[in-house]
Amino acid sequence: MKFIKLCFWCFFIAAGQAYAACSVSETGYTSCKPGYYFQSKWNSDLGNCVQCPSVTKSDGTTVYGSSADRNTLGISSCYIPTGTYKDSTGIYSITSSCYYSAITEI
Repeated sequence: MKFIKLCFWCFFIAAGQAYAACSVSETGYTSCKPGYYFQSKWNSDLGNCVQCPSVTKSDGTTVYGSSADRNTLGISSCYIPTGTYKDSTGIYSITSSCYYSAITEI
């Protein structure tokens, strides 16, 4: 793993592929690029960039959710774009961006 710093942005490179482009501080990220959401560290403004969950399109291909550039929100910044998808219950269509919501365990 290595970081290539470009101005105030860096690209996380592993095995020749860029996985996240986030603004970074000395000990963690402060925002994430599209397709990733910000997962903060406990009691801190810093955190990690986590890839948005995947879904299966109706043709069987797997795609990942998207998110806004430089987002600082949790999983609720991820959404599934419009399209036709399938899961164990059948095939369904999403007619407008479908955002994830965070569920809090009690």
